[in-house]
Amino acid sequence: MPDDQPFHRSEYRLGPGVAGAETALKCATQADADILGLAITGMDPWARLALSAEQMTSFLAGSNEYLRCFSIWHGGERAGVTVVRFPWLSGPYLNLLAVLPAFQQRGVGRAALAWMEAEARGAGSRNSFLCVSAFNTAAQGFYRRNGYSDAALLNDLIKDGEDEILMRKRLD
Repeated sequence: MPDDQPFHRSEYRLGPGVAGAETALKCATQADADILGLAITGMDPWARLALSAEQMTSFLAGSNEYLRCFSIWHGGERAGVTVVRFPWLSGPYLNLLAVLPAFQQRGVGRAALAWMEAEARGAGSRNSFLCVSAFNTAAQGFYRRNGYSDAALLNDLIKDGEDEILMRKRLD
């Protein structure tokens, strides 16, 4: 897929974060998948949902034409990962956004979210979608502060007894 398609460049520079360090996205490599897959499965919500490092690593190494995995770099260090499915309904679906604890509260997640929305707008998308675990109230607050609202409750989507909230942001 050519680099001029949405979400298909090998690298995106997102600008400086809160402390002035540069944030960038790079197509995830197998090394990124190995390191980040292990790190994020030890964090909630993925730890509570009992996703294994092997499952996550395989998922993060699975970029294709419609599912794009990017490692997030901040100040030259691996800071997290984002995965975008496009197209999905009438816009992209943020399949995963994980920022490692040491990089939270630095504008890294906000920059990745703004990047996804800008790519979507550039492609003429009307919406942006994501799911967040119902127990993950901090993430819900983050997404709501960034313009997302609840669209549906998805019972037992990933694990029995754990619900997910489908959220949507109108881009037009």
